[in-house]
Amino acid sequence: MSQPRPNLSTILRCVTLPATLPLLLVLLAGCSPERPSGTVCTTCGDCEEDRPVTSASHIIGPIDYPDPPPAGGDHYPCWTTWGVHSDVVPVERWVHNLEHGGVVYLYRDAAPSADAGAISDGTVAELTALVEELPRTVLTQYSPLPKAYGVVAWGHRLVSDCMDAKAARDFYAKHFDQAPESIPDDPLCN
Repeated sequence: MSQPRPNLSTILRCVTLPATLPLLLVLLAGCSPERPSGTVCTTCGDCEEDRPVTSASHIIGPIDYPDPPPAGGDHYPCWTTWGVHSDVVPVERWVHNLEHGGVVYLYRDAAPSADAGAISDGTVAELTALVEELPRTVLTQYSPLPKAYGVVAWGHRLVSDCMDAKAARDFYAKHFDQAPESIPDDPLCN
């Protein structure tokens, strides 16, 4: 004589949360937006670079980043607040934001668009709007930038003399929250 099979509601009541958590995570992962594949390039032909990160220690004092902009590495113990910064954020602080899964948008000194390699006020406004829209992003001026504009994530960077909004968004979508730590909060040590 066989026993009747339990119905779905009976099964669900008997399964504990720890047993269902892995299944829930798998289901949620399937619902996340698809990350772009392939190399992200701007319309003027500059493409992202993968940059190996060999160290991520907390250091107090100046840190030499010989190949700007850094896409990771040693950094200050305190990261910067997320968002748009009118004052220059020290590189050692925003590198820590990269370790937390953030994406940092950079620009060289804003100047009239007639200057070679300078970024226009309109581009700064476009970057500001982008950073205000996207979570866990930072916008700051960075003078050592080899080109007018840059976007950096842990282990990846894209520098260009043209601001390409689609490339900036694709870079974010591909590399956001892909770092050793995932910390969305602003620092307590600011």
